[in-house]
Amino acid sequence: AQISPLLAAAVVEAEDSRFREHGGVNWKTTRKAARRYAAGQTAGGGSTISQQLARNLFFDASRTVDRKLREILLALRMDGELSKDRLLELYLNVAEWGDGVWGITAAAQHYFQKSPRELDAFESAFLGSLLPAPRAPVVGDNRSRVILVQRRLLSALVTDQLVGPDAWSEARRRQCALEIELLSGRALPEALDRVGHLTFAPAVPGLPVAATP
Repeated sequence: AQISPLLAAAVVEAEDSRFREHGGVNWKTTRKAARRYAAGQTAGGGSTISQQLARNLFFDASRTVDRKLREILLALRMDGELSKDRLLELYLNVAEWGDGVWGITAAAQHYFQKSPRELDAFESAFLGSLLPAPRAPVVGDNRSRVILVQRRLLSALVTDQLVGPDAWSEARRRQCALEIELLSGRALPEALDRVGHLTFAPAVPGLPVAATP
């Protein structure tokens, strides 16, 4: 109840879109990862929110078959004993959102000087885009990934009717402004700060977005 539902929805969409359907493990993505591993390829990705929670709470970052199997067994057990809302709450409060930024309370304060309850659509999409690589600088390929994920998450929030057209328009304009700041080479803290100080003109169909300091 103390976390924005927009943030919760954005994280589920970003990290585990079938979170409320599976029993702790997405077997389809697990099989794909296993085949990549057997072929000597990078086998990252595919972990559910339940698996990531198990890893964050009980295991180290080693990439061994034994650790993965124990992670899967624990995720299945946790999913059988805890509600989906409780699992998501725990995950949001132990996930890493930046180098040394652990938990959504710290993340909301670090990036936006807000409480988790106050996060809006733009802020929720931004935080959701960080989770796969929270310590990586937002440059190069990671910058492109972050931008694409933010766009996708904002669209998902509209599709799921969690935000209306006006809120989406405002969030999208702020997201576009952040894209421009990042593509200009500004580091993340400064880029976010500059976007926070912009005032957007009302949207007019067919006209480009205007933003002024």
